[in-house]
Amino acid sequence: MKNLNPEGFALVNADDPLCLDAADAASAQVVTYALNYPNAMIVAEDYRPRPLGCSFRITIKNDLSCLGGWIYPPQSFAVSLPLPGKAAVYNGLAAAAGALILGQQIDDIARGFKTFPGVKRRFELIRHNSITVIDDTAPNPPALKALFESLSALSFKKAFIVLCLEKDKTDKDRKMALELLEQEKSIPIGEIFLTASRSDTLSGQAGAKEERAFRETWRAGGGIARLSFFQCLEDALEEAVLSLREGDLLLLLGGTGMNRAAALVSRMFETPGETYDDKIVIPDEISTPGRVINPT
Repeated sequence: MKNLNPEGFALVNADDPLCLDAADAASAQVVTYALNYPNAMIVAEDYRPRPLGCSFRITIKNDLSCLGGWIYPPQSFAVSLPLPGKAAVYNGLAAAAGALILGQQIDDIARGFKTFPGVKRRFELIRHNSITVIDDTAPNPPALKALFESLSALSFKKAFIVLCLEKDKTDKDRKMALELLEQEKSIPIGEIFLTASRSDTLSGQAGAKEERAFRETWRAGGGIARLSFFQCLEDALEEAVLSLREGDLLLLLGGTGMNRAAALVSRMFETPGETYDDKIVIPDEISTPGRVINPT
């Protein structure tokens, strides 16, 4: 912040106290945005979550100086974003603030929100009949928490999770397990399929050490959902798909080891002659649980 160009701008999330503290040292002009902090310069109001997105109003609360000397007077305009969750709102506010500073027209900004195609593997939503699949990198526990907060607008029976473990990241694996334990208090998790994603990871595969770190944390925290571990991504995905029933949710989580997961799952649903579609529509009360590897 101290080294910013004095003629530039610093966009600061005012809902984050650490960001506000850092902004005090900024040598550039600070522009704050927020969802909850009432004194921010740009705020999101009337937030309305939807299953496949959200809508809200962007309010410029004071005169906003822009590059080139242009000043936006206080005003408010409605936007609709095809991404769910408050994390998307914060990203949208930051993007809108940057666009306003660059002198973009409000109509163009609102149009950009509405037509935004999303980012690959960032809450990427896929539908397969009555099954919902969400593909997300979920790189750390805070991102995982934000992902689950975004699920609040979705309707589903159970969540099944395929999570790629990372080599030599046992501390992260424990923290991810702790976050999932917290989420299990309010969300029905059917099963967690851990995978080393052999042949899909670039820096080596996770193994017994990483799987043990996750499993021990899960057991110690009283986790209810079953755990399974698979070396190969395809095997984990196949077991997950076979476990799905009508109205369920499948979460594909992890880094580069999961880059092919969504395409593989789509192929499993669509391959002629396979029985996945027959299995996923069987009602829970007459279904038979799928095969479990190393059950907890």
